[in-house]
Amino acid sequence: MKILKFNIRLVCTILIVTILSCLFISRFNVEVVAEKSSNTVNNNDYQRLAQLVSGDPTMTAKLYTDPECTQLDQELLTSGVELTDAWLANTSRYLKVELENLSASNTYKVLIDLDLHLYANIKSIPTDDAFSEIIFTKNSPLAVNVGQTYELEEFSGAFEYITKKGYTSLSIVLEIRYDNVLWNKFNNMNITADDGDLLNVIFMDESENEIDSKTLTKFNASGNLDYDYRVSMNIDTDTSNNVTSGVIYASSENKVIFKVYSATMDSPIIGCYYEQFLVEMEIPKANGYVMEFDKRTFKTNGTLDYQLTHDTVNNKLIILFNNLY
Repeated sequence: MKILKFNIRLVCTILIVTILSCLFISRFNVEVVAEKSSNTVNNNDYQRLAQLVSGDPTMTAKLYTDPECTQLDQELLTSGVELTDAWLANTSRYLKVELENLSASNTYKVLIDLDLHLYANIKSIPTDDAFSEIIFTKNSPLAVNVGQTYELEEFSGAFEYITKKGYTSLSIVLEIRYDNVLWNKFNNMNITADDGDLLNVIFMDESENEIDSKTLTKFNASGNLDYDYRVSMNIDTDTSNNVTSGVIYASSENKVIFKVYSATMDSPIIGCYYEQFLVEMEIPKANGYVMEFDKRTFKTNGTLDYQLTHDTVNNKLIILFNNLY
């Protein structure tokens, strides 16, 4: 009888040890796989995997080059990302936002915030049965020249999507372009000289607590034409001639008219905004003598914000314009 009890206890002990060993090995394997995964996938994928395992709501935001959203250009990241390829003028990117693991009993909010350089290429605010409301707030006009403003594209601003209850997954597609006026027309140049977010997508719960966010920080603009600035200088002795554009330098009865051209175009570049625009010119000489320059004769077509400097050492006139349109 004692031997039987010992055998039962021995078997029970073996079973307990076996179960504990399995639990430990299982836990060890999970930890190893998770650690290995973090080294083989990017942080964005790892975060999404963790959210899926935990059952939390997830969001992805990707830019595509086609309206069907089959040709991926770039996936936006929480930490921010730059576009790899240049964005051709007058072409679109299609932002697709996908929400998964939603609670059918809750509502959510998605904010798509476009910098002033970007706008949604749409004719009206979109509608969708999955959203109870879509709210658009336009970006403020851009201050240009002196006392003037440039009115941004109609749908440059922020879109707020409020979901309805009853959905466990949703998607949003928005066609986006950049404002050509705010592009300096140089190929493969950053659309803005400032550091900052160009596109933000923020995913929130119904109390507006942030769940996730994705950001585009930079892209280079590109044109069909190989833009390369040049400045033409024409001396106009007819003081009655009306000058409708360009920067004017006047001396005595002569006028020197400056206009900005593209190297591949015969007409002046118009419809452009510059945070700063610098013009340098050598002061003309007559019979080997440097002509004197009278600052009082300097005029502009319109009221502009500029600083005028006469570099007497290098015989140059330097004009720096700010917020020029």
